[in-house]
Amino acid sequence: MSHSENHLSKDGGRAEQLQFLRFCAFMAVFLWHGKVWVPTWFPGGNAAAESVSFFFVLSGLGTGYSFFLRQTPYSLREHGRYIWRKLKKIYPLYVTMALFSFVFSGLPYWLVTRDFGPAAPHLVQFARTLLMVQSWFPGGDYFAFNGVGWFISSIMFLYLVTPWLKLLLAKIYENKHRYGILAAVFAAVFAVTTGYCYATGGWDQEFWQYVFPPARLGEYFMGMILGFFLCSQKDRTPDTGRRKGIFTCLEAAALFLWAVSLCLPFAAWQFRIVHWLVPNLFLAGVFVLGYGAVSALFRTRPLRILGDVSFESFLIHANILALYGITGVGAAGRLGNLFSLSFCLVLTLMLAFMIAKPSLKR
Repeated sequence: MSHSENHLSKDGGRAEQLQFLRFCAFMAVFLWHGKVWVPTWFPGGNAAAESVSFFFVLSGLGTGYSFFLRQTPYSLREHGRYIWRKLKKIYPLYVTMALFSFVFSGLPYWLVTRDFGPAAPHLVQFARTLLMVQSWFPGGDYFAFNGVGWFISSIMFLYLVTPWLKLLLAKIYENKHRYGILAAVFAAVFAVTTGYCYATGGWDQEFWQYVFPPARLGEYFMGMILGFFLCSQKDRTPDTGRRKGIFTCLEAAALFLWAVSLCLPFAAWQFRIVHWLVPNLFLAGVFVLGYGAVSALFRTRPLRILGDVSFESFLIHANILALYGITGVGAAGRLGNLFSLSFCLVLTLMLAFMIAKPSLKR
């Protein structure tokens, strides 16, 4: 999850219905990380993989959508400002959670006792985490120091290349055949992403398809293209009585497809990215317009504010679960499991609201 270009609506305001979808995706990741208390019938691994893919697609879609509204010429100075804005939003909480995870790593004991032999590799990994580059190194340690930090490492790479992707979209839009070119580029990116996953199917899929930053470039860029295109077409959809009904059906269908895809069969090489591309692109594309009744429901204040703290919740929850796990509480029956999940979720949300309070007031 990330602070994307917060999904603008047709009047320049935020498409707030997308915020609750963010929260739903966060909940899928939360349930996967707390799977010891979740019923075995729930397809938690599939839901978490689909949700992570949705985060990348949604971040790209919001970026492309807002770029169409506010196209600015490329410059190295503006490129640097863009990255700095992202760092200011993300890094304070990110590094705080990394430091919190430091306590559980064994490093404090080794450093205090001057046992630098076992401490050395962990110090290297901690430095990678602080520099937000851990997702570039295979070996399994990319989940150390807050298990969700790898996502921030990968999304920062996508933010780094975003100004160049925006420049490409701007150049395409200057061409009279812009929509045909956009469709061709979209199809090519889809094909390359699918081919990459198929070609790396025999490798360490967790790293090369899930964590490795360039592997997620396809989802992000397809989201950008989709958002850019939809924003260019938004005024061509007349506001008639039928529009709300049609888009309500489309929104319901998108949610249904997203849920059904969790249970459909797929090859192993499709698990990290490919199987989720169509449902995630369809879901994000339909809901960014916000024309249906489901979008209206998702824009209601109670649901919207949950989405407004989804980024903070995402970064916090792994540490809350780790801290609660120190108690040794495992599976403890239906009511016990419900208590454990509820306690960790409520504590996560309380902290998230406290951290996000200044930005929520703005």
